[in-house]
Order: sequence, then structure tokens, then C-alpha cells
Amino acid sequence: MLKKVAIAMVMAVICVVLGACSSSEESMPSAEVRNPVTEYDTMTALDEAVGFEMVALPETTGFVPVRYESIDKTLAQVIYERPDNGKDKDEQDEDEPTASAQPVAEVTVRMAQGDENISGIYGIEDYGVDQIHGVKVNAGEYNGVLVTWFTYEGESYSLTASGLDVAVFEDMEEALVAAILKLDVEE
Repeated sequence: MLKKVAIAMVMAVICVVLGACSSSEESMPSAEVRNPVTEYDTMTALDEAVGFEMVALPETTGFVPVRYESIDKTLAQVIYERPDNGKDKDEQDEDEPTASAQPVAEVTVRMAQGDENISGIYGIEDYGVDQIHGVKVNAGEYNGVLVTWFTYEGESYSLTASGLDVAVFEDMEEALVAAILKLDVEE
């Protein structure tokens, strides 16, 4: 008889413990992490969301915008693509696949208020500082991703690229700075 009472008491304790655990799980709030990235259909919609006019890469670069995004509605970024790795058709070797078969070159331009490196790339091998049209521009690389970041008149900018030739990236740096300064620069 004592064994039956002891077993019943142990079972009762287990039921109480399990009941308490399950009810506390139900009352606990969800631990979902909010995605800070919001996508927009147009540059205008992006500009309205962040409260400033995002700089655009000139069309002469051959890159076309494929996504307009903000991060926490404080940082604007536009992702561009060019399917030919930044090479002109006459620069391609005969043995190379056609432009459509080559990997897509992707470029991201970011802009925010302030004076920080907003590239989102950490552990950059720093190549130093250059002057482009009088603007001090930091450049570097991380695992094959080319990176440029700089500030101008209280705004931070970054340009990152993967699948792009270094010489073409340097032209992109100049085109971005010229766009910010609203200069007419012939390609």
C-alpha cells in the first residue's frame, strides 16, 4: 500500500511540474528577430522612406538597379548588377564564355547620415586612402569583395562589389564620387 501511495505522489508531482512548464511556455512572448531590411519598388519610394535623396550610379557604368532597400529606414542601399563582369565585349578573350554565361557582377551602394564606415564589411584589408575629385576615399578588400567608403558633407557612403575587375571598380569609385559632387565626368 505504501508503494502505491508513493507512486501516486510522484506521479502527482510530475503532473504539476509538467503543467507548470507547459503553461509558462504558452505565456512566454515570441523571440522572433525583426528583419531590419525593407525593400522598395522605386528609388523615389526609398528616398521617401529614409528621408534623403539616395545617390545613384550613372547609367554609363552599365550597371542596372535590381533592388532598392533600407536598413531600419536610416541607411539606404541599392544593389546593381551587370552580367558581363564589367568587361566590354572587345576586352573578352575568345576562349571566355559569352557575357550572358559569365557570373554576374554585383555592386551595392549605401548611403546614410553621419560619418561612419557603413559598408557592412568587417575585417577589411585596408588599401589606404585616395583622393578622388578632392574627396578622401578609403579602399580595401575582404575575401574578394572590393570595398570603398567615405564621408562627404555629413553623409556616409560605401561601394562594395563582387565579381568585378579592380580597374572597373576604380572607375565605379570615380563615377560615384562624381555623382555625389554632381560633376560631369566623361567615361
